[in-house]
Amino acid sequence: TKDDGGIDFWTYKLVKQVPSVIAGRWKLANEAGSAGVGPAAGNVEWWSLGAGDLTARACFMDDVYVFGDDGSFALELGSETWLENWQSGADDACGTPIAPHDGTATDYTYTLEDNVLTVNGSGAYVGIAKAGNTYAYESGGVPASIEYSVVSMSSDYTAMTIAVQVTKDDGGIDFWTYKLVKQ
Repeated sequence: TKDDGGIDFWTYKLVKQVPSVIAGRWKLANEAGSAGVGPAAGNVEWWSLGAGDLTARACFMDDVYVFGDDGSFALELGSETWLENWQSGADDACGTPIAPHDGTATDYTYTLEDNVLTVNGSGAYVGIAKAGNTYAYESGGVPASIEYSVVSMSSDYTAMTIAVQVTKDDGGIDFWTYKLVKQ
């Protein structure tokens, strides 16, 4: 009741903030076949990590993809990650991360809607840095965002398989698939 006898009604709209089911720290599953490429999402018949790659590419297997409750995304690559010739000009091997795929950006974000995971920011990626919706070493360059389809998600949200559809300059399509586990 106001001093003049009138009555005001205040209306508030509250929105519950629901944490993202993928919020947390994720790595590639430490198993053969956890990363690869093939003709369809989830299919890695053209190439995949073999048992020997788990050791040879240990610098890749320890990369962490951090999804924040607030929609932030970060790459924690450590002092080394897997580099390919298109990045380094040398043989494919472990090496110091190279910009823009070096994890130093602080403004990456992500969304997860309708089984589509999108990471945003130049240099943001999950899995292999070259595999965005086009290849980074082809005419598409480094994308501002990359869309991954969620192929599967465990019922307790601790394991997920995602795939990115890559359109090559020649019009061909590759699907890079990654099996991730929450840390």
